[in-house]
Amino acid sequence: MNEIAHSENENGKTQLLLEHLENVARITSQFSSKFDAKNLGYVAGLLHDIGKYNPDFQSYLKGSRKSSVDHKGPGVLFAMNILEPLSFLISGHHGGLPSRQELKTKLKQWKSESYVEQAIKIAEKELPQLLKEVSFPEWFKDEPLSTEFFIRMLFSALVDADFLDTESHFHADRTYRRETKVKLHELWEQLEKYEENLTNQPQTPINEVRHHVYESCRDKAESSQGFFKL
Repeated sequence: MNEIAHSENENGKTQLLLEHLENVARITSQFSSKFDAKNLGYVAGLLHDIGKYNPDFQSYLKGSRKSSVDHKGPGVLFAMNILEPLSFLISGHHGGLPSRQELKTKLKQWKSESYVEQAIKIAEKELPQLLKEVSFPEWFKDEPLSTEFFIRMLFSALVDADFLDTESHFHADRTYRRETKVKLHELWEQLEKYEENLTNQPQTPINEVRHHVYESCRDKAESSQGFFKL
């Protein structure tokens, strides 16, 4: 199918919805693997924009419809059926996490919309991996504060992944500049050269303080990990 996720960029190229969903799933999975939530991150990435399978939203992206339509509902309802906390992420990936009451109100509205079920059926066909079972990582504790913290971590991973993939479509040059091309030892050499130049400057009071701060930071770098202050 040829559903798109984003309209034409400056090169006249659109981004296919399936490509965007899989990209965001991969990046979210990579980010969330740091806290053992790789699989959950992948599913969240797949779900976040399945509402764009709505034919009306496709008409909007392709220019034949003037006003946009909601694209969160299908993903939220699908998430409710597999792991309820995921629904907060999908609902909030544009605009921020909703409260429980806000989500409850929106769910009532989405359940009455015919396009929601239609978009879900298309997504299930296009993304069979959505039907796999998912669960919280082993370390997870089902307690209010623990759950909220976990959801916020996963939410952050999803929002960043969505932003980065969208940016790569519309502004590929920014994506290129984000890549780290300088090695750490090269940065250290630059810092030493900068400090050497500073040391050779006239020994004014301010330069003496700068040199003292530099040496203090360098000395503390040899210490065990911890909190330090200048």
